[in-house]
Amino acid sequence: MDSERFLKTFELIFSTLIFLFLSCASSEKHKNVLSVREPGAEEALIILGGFTATPNELEKATDYFKQNSSYDVLTPDFKSKDGFNACVKNLKQFISTAKLGRYKKVHLFCYILGGMILREFLKQDSIPNLGRIVLDRGPLQERLALAVEESYPDFLLDRIWGKTLFDIATFDFSYFPDCGGDIGLLIETRPAKVIRFHIEQILNQDSLSFAPDDIMNGYADYAYLPLDHDQTYYEISEFGPMVLKFFKTGSFGNEANRVFSGKVEGIRIYHSCVSCGTGTCSGCLFFIP
Repeated sequence: MDSERFLKTFELIFSTLIFLFLSCASSEKHKNVLSVREPGAEEALIILGGFTATPNELEKATDYFKQNSSYDVLTPDFKSKDGFNACVKNLKQFISTAKLGRYKKVHLFCYILGGMILREFLKQDSIPNLGRIVLDRGPLQERLALAVEESYPDFLLDRIWGKTLFDIATFDFSYFPDCGGDIGLLIETRPAKVIRFHIEQILNQDSLSFAPDDIMNGYADYAYLPLDHDQTYYEISEFGPMVLKFFKTGSFGNEANRVFSGKVEGIRIYHSCVSCGTGTCSGCLFFIP
């Protein structure tokens, strides 16, 4: 084995160990939190976390909305290693017991897994007094599960992450049911560190696109974030005001960046296809500098 191949293999193993550590940490349970800011609060906000989100990361997001809005903030612990059906069952149980009917509006802010489970829930059920929904989307991050599945033995992945990882790997992200509420998309444009170790596999997957029309149907507004997936927890103050504005108006406002530069930190597009001309669709080519 030559030195370059050895180094690449070592980096892959090291990144996986880090990813495994973070995933195990994220399995720590956190309780459903209901923060009543003041008696008679009229609206609520449900935050649905991501697959590898740690309690500390989710707390950062929760604290931001507690401190900067008058919403009652709820953070249900819906995640399960037993697959999407178990996650949906947990979310359904939470919604059925949270007495959401007392609010005039119930808004949702969803990280990637949270949005997936919400979609599956809304295909068969509804949320009382649904307001608006903001979905965090990461075209690169969303393809990580399939890259990981292709890299390591199934028995190991099942032991660590369970069936949920395999459900994520086969998920169709482009569809969202008509739920009666406006949907805003926040699109991550930087790769998290673990992405860099699987970038070749991710770029070889079909339908990679940063264009909102390719990411999902039926959105009301969108904005590009100069953040990676991990930063969307710790640096939520960078885009939190846009989220709150969307809940109130259905728009991210004039400050939102709706133009994709065609560049991702660490990954550069060197050719834009004829059909889009902007370097944002699945026909565009990429290379690793």
